[in-house]
Amino acid sequence: MQKKDTTSKRKIFQWVGMTIIVLLIGNFGYQMYKRYSLKKQYVTEETCDIQQQSCSIPLRDNISVALDINPKPFHAAQTVNIVAIIKGIHPDHVSIFSFPLGQTPQIQPIVLASKGANQYAAQMVMPAVDLSHKKWVIMLVMQSKGQSYAIPFRFKM
Repeated sequence: MQKKDTTSKRKIFQWVGMTIIVLLIGNFGYQMYKRYSLKKQYVTEETCDIQQQSCSIPLRDNISVALDINPKPFHAAQTVNIVAIIKGIHPDHVSIFSFPLGQTPQIQPIVLASKGANQYAAQMVMPAVDLSHKKWVIMLVMQSKGQSYAIPFRFKM
């Protein structure tokens, strides 16, 4: 009788343990999905040409990001002034970098300094362009209280 009792208790503990493990794994998967999945991809509209005008992208929770680059139009190996206007959030860190569309960035990001009134600015030398890369991306990256945003602005050079 003693052996049957021990076996049934072991099966109960094993079942409870497996149930807890399954719940923890499920909760982890849900937390990762909730944190990293976006319901909407934030891409500049095709009608917005950063070479001709400033571009603005609305994000969730009443956050918006506008990017302006001067002088216009800019070209390869030119020093440009970049101004980002970020509304609805006060990021701790804002940086920017550019790279050919479809490739991984090979340069260090340029940190934008706060200029007050939701404005962040920096100077940047546009990369030298080889003829095979005509489509480029300027990626604005901002971090605020554990959340990161990466907003692409596509253009042709």
